[in-house]
Formats: sequence, C-alpha cells, structure tokens
Amino acid sequence: MIAAGVLQRAYQSIADSANRDELVDKLRSATAEAGGDEAVVRMQDSFDAIADGKASSAPVWATLAARRPLVLPLGGRDESVAAMVRGALGLVHADFAAAFAHWDARRDDLRDEDRLAPALEKLVAEFSRDLRHHQAAVYAALAVQAPTDRIAQNQIAALVDFVVSRTRYFARVQAAAYWAVDALHEDGRGGAAERIGLIAATAGGLTRQAIASLAAGLKLSLDLASTDSYEGIEVAEAARTQAFEMTLPNGRNVSLHRLDEVPDSDFVEVSARVAGLSASRDGDGKLIGRLELIDPSSGARAAAAAIFVDWRHVGLTRGSYCSFSAEFRSSLAALGGVAGLLIDRLPQNQLEKQSWRFRFLRSAKRWFEPYRNGHNMIWSLGPHDTEAVSLADSEVAGASELVFLELLDRG
Repeated sequence: MIAAGVLQRAYQSIADSANRDELVDKLRSATAEAGGDEAVVRMQDSFDAIADGKASSAPVWATLAARRPLVLPLGGRDESVAAMVRGALGLVHADFAAAFAHWDARRDDLRDEDRLAPALEKLVAEFSRDLRHHQAAVYAALAVQAPTDRIAQNQIAALVDFVVSRTRYFARVQAAAYWAVDALHEDGRGGAAERIGLIAATAGGLTRQAIASLAAGLKLSLDLASTDSYEGIEVAEAARTQAFEMTLPNGRNVSLHRLDEVPDSDFVEVSARVAGLSASRDGDGKLIGRLELIDPSSGARAAAAAIFVDWRHVGLTRGSYCSFSAEFRSSLAALGGVAGLLIDRLPQNQLEKQSWRFRFLRSAKRWFEPYRNGHNMIWSLGPHDTEAVSLADSEVAGASELVFLELLDRG
C-alpha cells in the first residue's frame, strides 16, 4: 500500500509536468528494463493516461492490483478496492496489536483519568475533525466543479492519503484506551472506566468511518476517471442537491442499572462494557447476535440482541466498550423471552437521501460497512488473541473481520 501511494504521487507529478512526454518515455523504458515488454503492455493504459495528463490515484492503484503479477493476482476494480480496504484494515489491527502489547506492561501509566481522558478526547476530536474536513472537501469539489476538473480527484487523493497515513496510528491510541478501561474497572473506578470507554467506542466508530471513506473514495475516483460527466454517478450527482450531513437518530441516554425503570418499547441509548458474545440461529433461521453487557459503575448487567449479525465476526471482543441505540423490550424473543435490548437498525435508504456524507459512506458497502448491517452501534477495538481453529466462536478475535470480510458481497 505504501509503495502504491508513493507510485501514485510519482505518476501524478509526471502527468502534471510540462515535459511529461519525455518522462513517460523514460518510465516506459524503465518498465521494459525491469519487467520486459509484457510489463509495458500491461501498463500501457496507465502510460497513455499519464501522457494525456489524466492520471489519478485510484486508477493507478486499480491498474496495479488488476494486472498480475505486478502486485496482486486479482481481476478487476472491485478486487482492487477490496485489497486496499483489507490492507488498511490490516495495518490498523497490526498497529493496535503492537501498542496493545506495549500498554499491557504499562497499565499503571494509564490510571490517571484526569491526565489521560482529556488527552484522548483531544486526539479523537482532532481525528474526527480532519476526517470530516477531507470528506467535506470532496463534497464541495463535486458540488461546484465541472466533471473534467481535477479538483475532485485531488481531494479524493487527499482523503485516501489521510486514511492510509493517520488511521493506523489512531489505532495505537485506542490500544491505550482499552487497557485504561480495564485498569480503571479493575480498580473499582467505574465512572472513570465509562468515560474512557465511551471515548474508545467513539474512536472505534471513527476508524470504521475512515476505512469506509477509503473504499468510497477509491470507488468514486474510479468512476470519475472513466467519464467526462457526473451522470449516473450517484455520489457525485447528490453533492449538488443534498445537505452534507445530518444527525443520526439516537435514543435517550439510559444507564444499565436504570433499565428496569424504562417503559416497554422505549427507544434508548446505552453504553456499556462487553462481558460476553454469542450467536445462533432462531427457529426461522435468522442469525441472532447476542451481547452480555456490564455497567462498570454499578455492576448492573443486561443483554442485547441484533438481527443478522455475529458480532464476533466484525471485531467486537469481550472487554470492548460499546454504545448503541436500541428498543427496550420487557420480553425479547431473540433473548428467549427475557428482558433486553433490541439494537436499532438505521433507516439507511432514507438517510442516504438526506445526507451526502451518509450516502458517501454507504457507497462503500460492497467492501466495508461502518454500521454493520445498518446497526446503530459503535465499539472500541479489541485484542486478537485466539487460535485459528476457534476463530469463528472466539470472544477475543479483534481482527476477525479481516477473515470474514472476504465472504461478503454487498454489491
């Protein structure tokens, strides 16, 4: 991925150069010397685009990923985007794992809530601000520029650069937050654990938005590179008519220890630590994902269920912190008739008609979903500490999505 990013910049520099014909000839000669005439043939479309001054980030990556054996033995643009998503997600989990091991041995350094919480809040706020800035820059470019202008492609490239360069380091911060929650909960400082836990869950949600933005940006860049018109490119057309953003529907905030005071069918928002995960099929064959939750402050416990998702397969782990909107049911069939929370699913078709940003993120659904199956839930990154043979049923498979993502086709 890093090599592809460097190559993207080099190709764009050549395309923007006044003597690009001479530079393309040198590039063609160097390719022939390194890989022979066959390599030149495989890269000819890219050379032609660069010579015409039309090179852009995603098409270069797509050409590399689609033509074996240059980078990957894959066959097309969808696979190319999938490879980029998997690479970015892999870097996130690799950096999280490295930092996780580092902070495991230094948990005493994470017990000072007054020092740690403001620092984490600042880092999360900065990442959120910068991600939103890059998304808004793409939106603005599409809204006011002609399809033939390079402004949108340049802003997409900047967004992709941001995700590739910043998200993996953002994961390291989340590893510290994970151990801070664990240490504070262990010390009986439930309020502090909840404060850090919610910061960590917010960071996890932003990480998923960043990965989705990578996929959406690459798809949009490929779409724009193949036409001189916005016609038929929904994300581009919508930028001229839709508001950038809207607030997602959330329930009223309720602590777990007060759930017994909530009226049946009330719409609530709950934040808690995950004590256990499981999944099974109901009598109709529907997949039900179940969570056991604990409130660090009071020790209160509750159960939650979601339809058509196994949370163990998207990286949620025991010990992670989560926050979600749900309907409280005094008797929930998905939990065997006991009281519990049915996690809400966002009205995605409606939301993408009201918010360009939501539409943009959802355009990545073939490769990655920030809100898995539309569930209105965020969660913190967790450890991957499981044997391959038990991956499907493990409660500590934080990188499981790297395995199960390839089984999905949400086109």
